Amino acid sequence: MLRFYMYWYILVDMEEFNKLRLETYAFTEAPPSNSSKSIFMKTFLQKNMRSMMLKPQAIWATVLAVLLPGTLLQADTYIWTGAADNDMTNALNWNPGSAPVKQDEITFDGSGTGYASLNTGGPSAFTTGGSSSLLGLKKVTVTSGQSSDLVLDGGMTMRSFTMEIQAGAGAVTLIGNNDVGQTGHSSGNASFINESSNLATLGGFNRRGNGTGKETNFSGSGDWLVTGDIIGIGEMNKSGSGVLTFSGTAQSDAWYKFTVSEGTFHLTGTLTTRASGPVNIQSGATLSGTGTVGAGRVTNINGTLSPGESPGALTFQDDVVLGADSNLNWQIHDAEGAAGVGTDLSILEGDADLDLSSLTVGNPMNINIWSLSGIEPDANGDAINFDSSQSYEWALFQTDNVIAGFSEDLFSINLSSVNGTGGFSNDLDGGIFSVALSDDETDLLLEFTAVIPEPSSLVLLCVAFSGLLVFTRPKR
Repeated sequence: MLRFYMYWYILVDMEEFNKLRLETYAFTEAPPSNSSKSIFMKTFLQKNMRSMMLKPQAIWATVLAVLLPGTLLQADTYIWTGAADNDMTNALNWNPGSAPVKQDEITFDGSGTGYASLNTGGPSAFTTGGSSSLLGLKKVTVTSGQSSDLVLDGGMTMRSFTMEIQAGAGAVTLIGNNDVGQTGHSSGNASFINESSNLATLGGFNRRGNGTGKETNFSGSGDWLVTGDIIGIGEMNKSGSGVLTFSGTAQSDAWYKFTVSEGTFHLTGTLTTRASGPVNIQSGATLSGTGTVGAGRVTNINGTLSPGESPGALTFQDDVVLGADSNLNWQIHDAEGAAGVGTDLSILEGDADLDLSSLTVGNPMNINIWSLSGIEPDANGDAINFDSSQSYEWALFQTDNVIAGFSEDLFSINLSSVNGTGGFSNDLDGGIFSVALSDDETDLLLEFTAVIPEPSSLVLLCVAFSGLLVFTRPKR
């Protein structure tokens, strides 16, 4: 396999400074930095000595002291066939007949088996330079031809990396310790794209690196499940209509900023406490789940908050800021069930405040009440144990601190099927919902007030007549 690295230097004619000539040379391997200068100086002198002799009056200078790093001109693409076995390091399993190496692109199009492994007992073909170098594949593509499930076992190391799962592909699972980025390097963005209707699972996921410019991007209409621990500084961005479920633990040095611009970020794991690290749920996006957002990670809800899995509780250890025209999709299955069990609940622990300062009467938070007749799976319909002749109150947000700036006008209640909910289907019999604070002003409540029917005229007449009846014992 022949690969080329391009190097540049600039030849400057000081007599005619406006004329620059760019010289390029290709090498099959990147020359060592210490020898590159002498290599290029020798080449330069051989090519330009005649010109310098013909123009002795000219003063020539070369910008040659600092050479640009070798740039790979072309990455090779390999198609998995699995013709020999499941070993991804075996050249016989690839078309063309050689094993891919660093910065190559590999494709799974259904030509081979649905299982490929790096667990061969030897070093991975996708890492080079020993344990200190984490340069790996450039791109993994799974096409619609790979309609059956695909498992990549053994873990891959990826620096600047893209995984693209195309529409029509089967479920894809990466097993093992999958590293993205490189310790000590500020470069190395990673993109994970799923356009398939099947789940893609990224197991044992580590995001490494020390720079603040790295991004891990999840996108597409398909769903991702990310497990394992996340380490290293970087940003996490979620776009596309799919659901990104995170069930692992983001360590204190991990993912200093979350931005969810589309789709749903479903948190069932933990975003560990860190000095700072906002979680931004933008308009059109949703935060859901039963996990924990640690201290130092302020959560800004400008889209939708939907705590729980069916009814359930989502925990915050730092402030939650409710944005103008944001949404709370609130499920109720059991009107008499405990908060976080029969109904959804957002819990703010410790010093975490519920911030209402962005809400206005013209741009309130929309509370979309969603009744469920069954769970696991959810079934839209009448909530159980709801009696319209009784009054209720349920906690929407439970905090340890006084909620400042409250006004009922800052919230709008919707009972219809809006914002992806199924609406509230129980008969209210004239009862009404409203939003209030608890007596100690630390919890935000949803209240249902039943209407006591007024007595009819006939009943009033009977009551009045009965009052006139006097029963006495006959005189003897």
